[in-house]
Amino acid sequence: MNGLATIHDDCLEYELEIISIAEELTERRLKAYKSGKAESFKDIISLLESIKQEAETYKEYLDELN
Repeated sequence: MNGLATIHDDCLEYELEIISIAEELTERRLKAYKSGKAESFKDIISLLESIKQEAETYKEYLDELN
């Protein structure tokens, strides 16, 4: 059971990181909206890339379990 607990905790860490980035995404979107400039929304792209990378790392972790 200890192995499953470790896997569970690792998964939780990946998910918490993704949630944290998503929360920043929300803040940055609101900031872009308040700026009144459409180009400000481009600042969101780096966070989307971060979510994409974190999700890929999480997927690779899970793939390695088999």
